[in-house]
Amino acid sequence: MALLAKRLGKNRTIAETGAGLHGIAIATVCARFLVRVVHSGTATLKDATSEAIQDWVTNVETTHYILGSIASPHPYLMMVRESYAVVGKETRKQALEKWGGKPDVLVARIGGDSNAMGLFHEFVNDKDIRLIGVEAAGFGPDSGKHVANFVVVIQLGLSRAFKRLSRLEGIIPTLETSYALAYLEKLCPTLPNSTKVVVNCSGRGDKDVQTANKNLQV
Repeated sequence: MALLAKRLGKNRTIAETGAGLHGIAIATVCARFLVRVVHSGTATLKDATSEAIQDWVTNVETTHYILGSIASPHPYLMMVRESYAVVGKETRKQALEKWGGKPDVLVARIGGDSNAMGLFHEFVNDKDIRLIGVEAAGFGPDSGKHVANFVVVIQLGLSRAFKRLSRLEGIIPTLETSYALAYLEKLCPTLPNSTKVVVNCSGRGDKDVQTANKNLQV
């Protein structure tokens, strides 16, 4: 999309970011462009996306919006899907190499949804594969401020999941991904022993270290 911005003659780009990786990638690839960092009062992805779109439509002649979330008009949704589709394709390839077949269950955290779209799209027509999206409960499942048709996970188990992946794999997960990892404690006991489960880790966990240390007693 940065190359598209250059092709269109736009000398300014704007992007929203949630888990952090998208922001770093955009800042890197657009080093020769002016990249505005969007920050909202509540520091939520929803508000960052709203402000980015508002800025974009105000400066549409000079600005290209490099979207990283599944939330915008056509053709951006398809562009994001195709950009992240490598996640699902690589998952299928590695599952075949490791297990000799497809995974049985795919788990992804729900937020901006680009990571979930990237993982799920490759397998959406595989009816024998279970796709699970996990969202943090936020203000609670009765608040209406969550995706009701997805699994909702409260903070219970979040600290254990954050610590476990960091210690066993040397990968610091984002807090968003930690909710998906925490859900495994509930999911795995319900599955047969031979079930092959893939959890998609997304974002930059290093940005959450201080928050985790303060609130999760890591």
